[in-house]
Amino acid sequence: MQLFASDHTVMSLLLLLLALVPVAGLLRVLQRYLTKSPLDNLPGPPLPASLLFGNVHQIRNPLTAGKLTARLCETYGPAHRIHGVLGERLLHVFDPRALHNILAGGMEHFPKEVTPLNTLSLLLGPGILATNGPQHRRQRKLLSSAFTQAHLRDITTSMYDVAHKLLETMGPRGAAKAQELDINALMAKTVFEISGEALLGYSFGSFAEDGEDSFGECVKQFFATVGKVPLIAFVVPWLSHFCSGPLIFRLFRIIPFSPNLQRLLDISEALRHRATRIVQVKKAALMRGDAEQLDNVGEGKDIMSLLLKANMAAYEEDKISDAELIAQVSTVMLAGLDPTSNGLSRLLYTLAQNQVAQERLRAELLEAQRHVNESTGLGIPPNELMRLPYLDAVFRETLRLYPPVVFMLRFAAKDVALPLTWPVCGKDGTMMSEIFVPRGTHLVPNLRACNQNKALWGEDALEWKPERWMGELPRELLEARVPGVYSHLMTFSAGGRSCIGVKFAELEMKIVLSVLLMAFKFELTDKPVVWNFSVVEYPTMGESSTEPELLLKVTPL
Repeated sequence: MQLFASDHTVMSLLLLLLALVPVAGLLRVLQRYLTKSPLDNLPGPPLPASLLFGNVHQIRNPLTAGKLTARLCETYGPAHRIHGVLGERLLHVFDPRALHNILAGGMEHFPKEVTPLNTLSLLLGPGILATNGPQHRRQRKLLSSAFTQAHLRDITTSMYDVAHKLLETMGPRGAAKAQELDINALMAKTVFEISGEALLGYSFGSFAEDGEDSFGECVKQFFATVGKVPLIAFVVPWLSHFCSGPLIFRLFRIIPFSPNLQRLLDISEALRHRATRIVQVKKAALMRGDAEQLDNVGEGKDIMSLLLKANMAAYEEDKISDAELIAQVSTVMLAGLDPTSNGLSRLLYTLAQNQVAQERLRAELLEAQRHVNESTGLGIPPNELMRLPYLDAVFRETLRLYPPVVFMLRFAAKDVALPLTWPVCGKDGTMMSEIFVPRGTHLVPNLRACNQNKALWGEDALEWKPERWMGELPRELLEARVPGVYSHLMTFSAGGRSCIGVKFAELEMKIVLSVLLMAFKFELTDKPVVWNFSVVEYPTMGESSTEPELLLKVTPL
């Protein structure tokens, strides 16, 4: 009876909150449309037909959103206003100086969110992708101690081992028969297995016939399932002003009309349960000494083992809680899976489009391989691999033109004057060298638009030209001081929230690419490939398909 009463109370609270949503939304719309903003003077597209979703409605289609956002940037310049949900004014920006202030120099004024909870913190816990301020800095400091060059060298063998397992899966070397393979699926398996071994010290058995793992399946399905429940990104921050995380979770559990939401909650619980077990086992092993770690895949050199050791040795004020440690397990796996696997897919697809470049790169790799002593390992040593000039040029140019993560989202925590590299002409004819951004404004830093900016890279900025990296870069690019942490690019973001595993990802992708290109030739099929605009871009075979897939013709050499 008491349980029934409790459930009845929760249901009543849920109905009350749901009833308040349209009222609050209507008041918000009226406030935004009736109140003037400094952003109104910025150039930008006219108000679309949908007052509810604004321009966001136009970029919800993954097939057309990429071209639309590129057209907005081309038409309205490196800092312009677009219309968001419920009449919100968004600042869409790719001006280098503005990006520096948003993501690096003034990042404390532009957090990811200022609400008590967001979607990631609710579903994964307080991991590095979900936290802000001192908590985020404390986590990043500890994680940075694990992502060092010395530790990357220690896990190189694991990366090569997985890459050679991939070769065995793709077919015997030397066979003459070509076959069509789903490269995107193979890259996802490869990256997932490397991440498991290098980050967690755990093999998911991705290439075994019965290699399905419940934790692995949940990681793979997480973002796809989040995408099927888009309103959760708006509802969770709003509810967090009134309810705790556990109560929101419970409220969602009793919603009967959303099977995708229920599946997402199942995934969240499974991830948290398995992550808790992984941390408990590793902590117990570390307490008993390092000997037991030598029996594991990563020999105790995986990122989570190193993080646990660093946390145990840290000063009390620098330590992170068990809840934060548990949240990092799922977070580090999710952060690297889609961007890296889809990035590898894009690299192989681009080389399939450019056969001359593929042959040139293969020749460079084979020449480097010929000088490798068999006793040094399975492939080209990482220090030599990272110095190969054409491999580096192909890698940089592909990630410049096609960054896996296209845009980010930030929130102005206070009124800020945002300086610009290039003045913007307001609707009233005023030339503005800075933009006044009111507190509460959402900003959309467009990483790809900065990478493709003709004012920085020249008139051929939209062309794939690896050779541009083998000579002097444009003076305009160097003078603009693009704040990205990697090679004048915004691909891995900037500042204190930039990709902490950038060197890990670069080494991983170059190892996999080198092993594959020395064993196989990659060509396009006669089937159309479409790259879908999303938080992480992904390929499908044709416009009618919604399943990530990339078929290429693969011929053993």
